[in-house]
Amino acid sequence: MLHILPSDDERIAVSNEHQALELTQKLNISEPLKLELRAGCRRYELDMDKIVAMQEISIPLPDGSSMYITLPGGSIADPHYEEEELYVGAELIRRGKGPHTFLLGMKYSDMKTEDIWVDTNTADGMERWQGDKNWLLEDRNRRVYSAYLQEVFEMTDHLTLTAGLRYDHYNDMGEYLTPRASAVYRLNDRHIFKAQYSQAVLPPTFTDLHSHGNSLIAGNRNLDSEHIRSGELGYIYRNSGTTGRVTLFYSELEDNIEYPKYADAIGGGETPQYRNADGMIKMMGFELEFERMLRDNLRLGGNLSFTDTDEGETGEPLPGSARWLANLAVRYTPVRDYDFALRHHYVGERHRAPDDDRDKVDACDTWDLTANIHNLLAEGFTLRGGIRNLFGSRVSDPSPVFKYEDGTIGYNYRDDFPRPGREWWLQLSYDF
Repeated sequence: MLHILPSDDERIAVSNEHQALELTQKLNISEPLKLELRAGCRRYELDMDKIVAMQEISIPLPDGSSMYITLPGGSIADPHYEEEELYVGAELIRRGKGPHTFLLGMKYSDMKTEDIWVDTNTADGMERWQGDKNWLLEDRNRRVYSAYLQEVFEMTDHLTLTAGLRYDHYNDMGEYLTPRASAVYRLNDRHIFKAQYSQAVLPPTFTDLHSHGNSLIAGNRNLDSEHIRSGELGYIYRNSGTTGRVTLFYSELEDNIEYPKYADAIGGGETPQYRNADGMIKMMGFELEFERMLRDNLRLGGNLSFTDTDEGETGEPLPGSARWLANLAVRYTPVRDYDFALRHHYVGERHRAPDDDRDKVDACDTWDLTANIHNLLAEGFTLRGGIRNLFGSRVSDPSPVFKYEDGTIGYNYRDDFPRPGREWWLQLSYDF
């Protein structure tokens, strides 16, 4: 969320590395009781290589004015961040002969930051900053205790009700209790109706809370967690080889954690700080989905969605949002363990902030090609690969604006943020 572009010199400027290992054991305690135990670890590493934040920095003077210094090559930062999570969990499921199915789950997670530093250029050359000079407070820790339960009631052969409740305790953010309820009515094998209501909580990240020591963004330890309430009504149609879905949805997001609007991080003044939005963000719309088996090894599917957003504070559409999204995909499985897919992705025009006088961000079309080979060389090995943005279409994300002290609008990147062009990717995984 720093709104900074790397230099255009055909190098990898941002690297994200994810590593995960999970062990699961399923136990049949008795005929109606099943127990699933789970333990795992996850590591995340972020590296940024020579991010040029600004060519000119401002230094406040005692009389209230600012002195500007131009650094050779700009203000360069190479931040590094590592995070590790260890977790254990268990789920107990009871499926009786009657109309009830009961689930009780528990999970404990211990998340902590590991190695954090930043290399930056100074008058004496590149230096590594840690401790008080670091861009993020070090040795942060988050422990989460969770418990959840769910009861499924098969009221009749046609009607099923589900009720659930989740409890989460964060050592740094407090306690939360969130409910969920749904109903499914099967008129017959072809026509199914659904209704669902749920609540969820998203706590702030370590970066949201503990960023410091830089002129671009500051953490805020007084942040509240984001709260979302969602409701859905759906209809499903099924027959031989064809599935269609219609979903109406509505959601409300409170205490959205955001980068401050119109923050002038480059022009001087106080460092912008993450904050909770004052208004409630509302979203409503519909989604249409379909899937059709053209042949035994050839499948066609797609979806179309419309979303109307209300930013809350201004009543305008949410900046960066698009009303129309669409996907169309063809999946081909010539032989067992081999499958290929071609997907078309459409994003409609995207909105800007109310004071931004630029035109809306143009709609864009991209194509992705993927291939999967399962049980390669030995059972459990899977090789995946593909090409994103197959035809190298130009795609841009809207860049924000800021306000000078006199209230006029400024642009860090008037021509928006260009996304990468054609990208190749490859993944090898093993399940055992």
